[in-house]
Amino acid sequence: MTLSDIERIQDMSRHMSVHIPIELIISWEQSEEAWSVKDTCLNFVYVNRRYMELITPQFGQKSSLLSPFSSNIELHDKLVIQTGKRIEALALLSAEDHPAPRCLYFERMPLYDRRANRTGVIAHAKSLTSIAPRGFIATDGIGTFTFTQPTPLFTAREWDVIYLMLAGLSEKEIAEQISRSLSTIKFHKSNIFQKADCTSISAFKTLARRNKWNFYIPPAFASAKYVINH
Repeated sequence: MTLSDIERIQDMSRHMSVHIPIELIISWEQSEEAWSVKDTCLNFVYVNRRYMELITPQFGQKSSLLSPFSSNIELHDKLVIQTGKRIEALALLSAEDHPAPRCLYFERMPLYDRRANRTGVIAHAKSLTSIAPRGFIATDGIGTFTFTQPTPLFTAREWDVIYLMLAGLSEKEIAEQISRSLSTIKFHKSNIFQKADCTSISAFKTLARRNKWNFYIPPAFASAKYVINH
């Protein structure tokens, strides 16, 4: 960052309705992750280039990446202002809106002035590789989300069960999630293990991660979601 860049930031900060320490703005301007600040009326005060990409429609798109979640984000911001706490959320972009699957992790936290008055909301967003239906990170390793079945070995319903098994759900929870009986889930699970030549869930998870099956999102779980963890 050059001296002229710092002077530009200093000039920009002087015209902001909410005071943001120069050190924070400098860090955010150089960050490869998305950062923004809103005032207590939820008006943007500052956005870095990465956050601007999230709220600006991309070429050929009618809406921005975050447009489907505007009401959820407003609720998220209000919860931070009301509670004064840092609150996390996960957003999954739908297959219909964006053919390349993408999951974003958000954290929003209060901004305070020197007198401990709440003056706004700081937002931070970054991409994640995989999530579980419960809203937590479901996998380690490196991979890319896909809405395309990795292999024709399993049926569509079996892929639903696999997705939930890899997320750590029990047989009973899987049955509730996809509205099937427990005996039906046991039947699907038995078929899955037989086709994969596995005798335990741990062995199947190892095989799934090796083949990157844990990055596949079945259609039943591919709709846009914004899950606030509070």
